[in-house]
Parts: sequence; C-alpha cells; structure tokens
Amino acid sequence: MIRNRTTPTSHRRGSLISELVICTVVMAVVAAVLIPSVVAVGRQRQTVRFETHALIELNGLAAKLKSQPNKEPVLSESFAARYPRAELSVSPRESQSSELKLIELSLAPSESRRNTKTFEVIVVLPAGGAG
Repeated sequence: MIRNRTTPTSHRRGSLISELVICTVVMAVVAAVLIPSVVAVGRQRQTVRFETHALIELNGLAAKLKSQPNKEPVLSESFAARYPRAELSVSPRESQSSELKLIELSLAPSESRRNTKTFEVIVVLPAGGAG
C-alpha cells in the first residue's frame, strides 16, 4: 500500500506571506502608538528646559533690577540666542501696601504658544521700591 506522503511544507503554502502580513500589521500598530508618545516626551523636555532657563534668566534680571532700578530689563544675549521668539514683559504689580512698588517680570516662549502654561513670572521689589 502506497501512502500519499506530503512534505511538511505543502500544508503550509502561503503561511509565510500571512505571517509577514500579520507582522507588518503588528509593527504598524506599535509604531502608531510609540511615535506620538516619543514626540510628547520630546516636547515635555523642551518645555522643562525652557522653564529652567527662564527662571534663571528672570532671577538674573531681578538681581539687575534690584541694583539698577531705573534701568529697563533686557534679556541676556545667550537667552535671546537660544530662544529668539521669547517675550519678556515688565509691568507694575499691585501690592497690599501702597508704599511698595513691585514690578512683575514674565517670560513666555512665543506669541504662537501663549495658550500653553509655559509662562514664568517673578515679582521684584527694586531697591528704593519701598516708600
């Protein structure tokens, strides 16, 4: 009796193609999930970096404003070169005491990103600001 023996690969015709299709679909799903999260992490790092540099810059401006209260604060060259669209705003701040004259310094990354929460604000009491 002769048996019809088939090779193990004859039952699996087309299985390699279906495995490749499934693998491609799985890889596409993984990429679709990972790419936005990697981009979000990058943006978060940029935001944290800006916040850190902005606080350092504002503290330096506050020190200059305390020593030279009549001079208009200006961003340092290094900060302006790193963040060319950053905006510094200087405005008087109301205080509970009418004798104190406070100044608010704030930095924002740019006009286009103003709706994000990346403002950094510091309030300064310049030398001679009391009385």
